This record gives sequence, C-alpha cells and structure tokens, in this order.
Amino acid sequence: MAYFVGIDLGTTNSTVSVIEYNDFLDNPIEKLKTLSIYQYDKNHSPNLNAVELPSVLYFDLDNETVYTGEYAKSIYGGGSRPMQTVRGVKTRIGGESAVEIPSISGKKSSEYFDMKQCSALYLKTIRLSLEKQLNEEIDEVTITIPAAFNNDERIATENAARLAGFKNVNLLDEPTAALYWHIHDPEAFVEEQLSEEGMNVLVYDIGGGTLDVSIANISQDLTGDVDINIIARSPRMDLGGNNFDQLLGAYFLSEFERARSSITDRAIEEQNRIIARIVSEAEKAKIEFNDRISQYIDKPRRRDRQEQAVGFEVIDGQSTLTTITYPMLNQIFSCYTDREGRETLLAPIKQTLSEANIKPEDISEILFTGGMSNFYLVEETIRQYFTDIDMIQYKFIDPVSAVSKGASIYQFAQEEDHVEIKKLKLQDRMADDILIKIGSSYDVMIPRTVNPGEQGVFEYQVPEEEMIDIPIFLYYGLGNDPSAYTPIDGRFFKLQKAVDKDDVIRIEWFFDRNKTVHLKILEHGELTIEEKTVLLSPSEALKDPIHRLKVNGSIFGS
Repeated sequence: MAYFVGIDLGTTNSTVSVIEYNDFLDNPIEKLKTLSIYQYDKNHSPNLNAVELPSVLYFDLDNETVYTGEYAKSIYGGGSRPMQTVRGVKTRIGGESAVEIPSISGKKSSEYFDMKQCSALYLKTIRLSLEKQLNEEIDEVTITIPAAFNNDERIATENAARLAGFKNVNLLDEPTAALYWHIHDPEAFVEEQLSEEGMNVLVYDIGGGTLDVSIANISQDLTGDVDINIIARSPRMDLGGNNFDQLLGAYFLSEFERARSSITDRAIEEQNRIIARIVSEAEKAKIEFNDRISQYIDKPRRRDRQEQAVGFEVIDGQSTLTTITYPMLNQIFSCYTDREGRETLLAPIKQTLSEANIKPEDISEILFTGGMSNFYLVEETIRQYFTDIDMIQYKFIDPVSAVSKGASIYQFAQEEDHVEIKKLKLQDRMADDILIKIGSSYDVMIPRTVNPGEQGVFEYQVPEEEMIDIPIFLYYGLGNDPSAYTPIDGRFFKLQKAVDKDDVIRIEWFFDRNKTVHLKILEHGELTIEEKTVLLSPSEALKDPIHRLKVNGSIFGS
C-alpha cells in the first residue's frame, strides 16, 4: 500500500488528506479521504475524531510536554496560561520571531522557541497521528503554503517539516492546491466547459492570517490534457480571520474599559489574559453571528435587523455585555471592505486583474476557499465588486479539506500515472520579482514570471573602481517604489581579486520545484541567501531541542 499525503498547514486550523493506493485498479479519487488528527479535547480527553487541528500550542515545560490543537486552544481562550500559549505561527515563520516560554511553576528557566520549531510541533502531531492510523512510517509529504510566501518562509516551512520527521517535502501554493481539488471534484467541475482558449478562474483564498488571490487560465488541449496557467498572483497580504477577530476584540475591549481604567494599568500577565480572553470571544461571536446572518443572505430587510447579545467574563469576575448588529459589524470592519484601500479584501483582486491585463468581465468563475471565505462580509464585498457581471459563477470549495485534498492529488501526480487523475500542465509564477540593489538603483534579477525548475544568469555590472568586496543586497517587490520592497538579505562577498567599474560578474540562479531560489557567483562558489535558510540535514534535525518534548503525550502515550 502506498500513501500520498497532503497537509494544509493553516494559520487557524490544519488538516491532512491521504490517497491510499494499492494498484492501478484503484480509483485514486475514491481512495482520497481526510483523516482525523489525534489531539486532546478541551477537557483533556483523547479525541480520535477531530479532522481539524487548531493551530495553537500550549507548553508545559515542567513536564516537558507540549499540547497542540483543541486543548491548547481552550487554555488560550480561557486566559489562564497566556505566557505558555502560542498562536499565529504561520504569519511569522521565516523571520527572526521567537517566543519566550516560562515554566508554569517558575522552577525551571524560560526557553525560547522560533516559529519554525512551533510549526514543526503541529506537523509532528499530524505525522504521529498518520502513522498511528496507517501503521506505517510516512516519509514524504506535500505541504501547502500561501502563494506569496518568500524564500525565507518557504525554506523555514520545509525545515519545520524536516524537524517533524518528514524526509521528502514538497511545497505547493494553497490556491493551486484548491484548483487541483476543484478540477478533480466530480460534483463541482464540468470538464465540458473547457476549450482550447480556456476559461479564467479567480481563486480567492482567505484563511486565518493570509489572503491569496490567483487568476488561472484553465484550458484543455486536443489530447485531453488540462493546462493550468497561473497568469497572475497577488503579493503578500497578511489579512485573514485573525484580523477580523482583533478588530471586534478591540471593540469588546473598549466596552470593557468604558466602566474601568485602561488595562495598561494592570500587570503584563493580566493584560495578556484579558487580550486572550477577549480575542477568543470575538472569534466565537463572529462565527455565531455569521451563522445567523447566512440564513437571511437573500432577505436584506431581515438581515439588517439581526442582532446578537454578547456577554462573558473577562477576568476575575469582571464581565462585559454588549450587542452586535449587522450595521455595527459592517462599520467595525469597514477598513477591510473599502473599495480603494491598499490592505483590503478587494485590493488583491484589482492587482491580479491588472497584472493579467484582463477586465472583471473576463472572469468565468470565482472560487472561494479558506476558512474565512464563508464569512458573509467576504462574499458580499466580492459580489458587489462584480455586481454588473451576470455570467460569473461563484463556487465555494470546502474550506476544511479542499486544500489538503488538492495537495494529496498533487503528490500522487508526481509519482503515478492514472486515468482518473487528469494530466495537468502547470505554468506557475512567483508573487513578486526578486531585485538586486546595485549602487542606488534596483534591477530585477529574477522576474516573477519564471516557472519552478527554471534557471538563468544575471550580469552584475560593478558600480565602482577597485572593488573586491561585492555588495549583494536582494529584495522582493513589484513596481518602482523601493520603500515597498521587502529585504531578503544583504552582505558583502570577497572576491579573489579586485574588479573595476563596469566589469561584469555573472550570478547564476536556480528556481527549484518548491520555489526556493539558489544563487551562485561563478568565481566564488555557491552563494546562500542567508545562513538561517539552509535546509536542515536529517542529523541536524534530530539534534533540535524540541524532540525532548512530548507532543500530546506523544499521542496519548502519557
């Protein structure tokens, strides 16, 4: 039996899907299923049936244990251990971000964990759950990430998987994974609508912490192969359900402080307890109100009259009570629904339409995916933008399992050829150009239109006389505004002999299948973008201190 594993590593929740494949007589799509992820429930009882793993960590360093999932989320939401709980890992991975975790008893020294290690603990939970259910070691996996993840974030995610015990790791962009599932979903995709000219599909992927928009032209050639040509991707945008929770939480906090002094007058630990409690209740209220509103989506008069009382204890018997309404929430979240803003629900749609050089009426389908895609305000905002276009089909892909299923199909397609798996020809691209600073100017070294597997050469023209230390400063970005660029790395490299102004140094680049960039200066050997982004070897991965921590009792062992 072969297993093809896809993991949707989410900001809010993670899922895993598997194709269990025996031989060619098996239909891979019929063998595709989303598995449970073993975790403790909120009462600290083993839960063997939870499909989603909440992306929250709770560290008990006194007992060298870390809890992931429902139990950790309940600890965070209760506000009782704010200094020992961690969330929002995905949006911070690949940077310098690390958290200090003190012991609960205070008898042990605090420890620091970076986001790569935290992500590895989620992935280890999934790997151990898989191996317990499948009774087999799982070495290879495809993990989905935001399309706009940069080089550091991609390598950090791959290293997290290596720390978790996976040996062969493929990375796949989340919108592409959603397309892979959509194309193979017999209940959603109509193959007859494809032609050689193709149809433009806009994938709107909004999760807990990131928003990705891609436009794909999907066509079918005379042999029946399906071509997926990603003609535009939006740049990085950290906008998702967490942002909405924090805005609503800020409103709840203002109501709580109305009859009291500011929480800044309290001890830091009390502030953290209050914030954790309020943000968790804001998420709960948002979901409950969304369920109420969805019943009246086509009845605007009744929808506008909906209201919901929200009351809860914030800390030590001190409570807050308020009422939320449809107009109120629209006002609270108006900064994200504005048609002209730069960090809004609509901004990446405009960017991708412009990059693809097409008009709104050229879109045939809009696919909504991600946990936040079912929030009423997301759908309303998008529909209003396309309000004059009658031919667009709006389709909602299962926000729980579609992305992990697409990743599993992708993993299968890399290794097996089967009649039930469509032959897909994927033409992909990055979300940003990679630029190099030479003197005071910025040149595009690697355009975002390159496909994984491509390589090339950039000719670096020396800006000064008698240079032996060559400055290599790399950035991600689009357009001509350097203030909007994101630094990758900057350093000086010593050459074997000095070069003069206008001499040319050739820099080779290679763009691998995981969209990780590798550079070499020909004279100087391989140039690694940054030491921290080097992929871990298996032996290095085994030395990491997280391995002494039991994850969920190493899946209920203790």
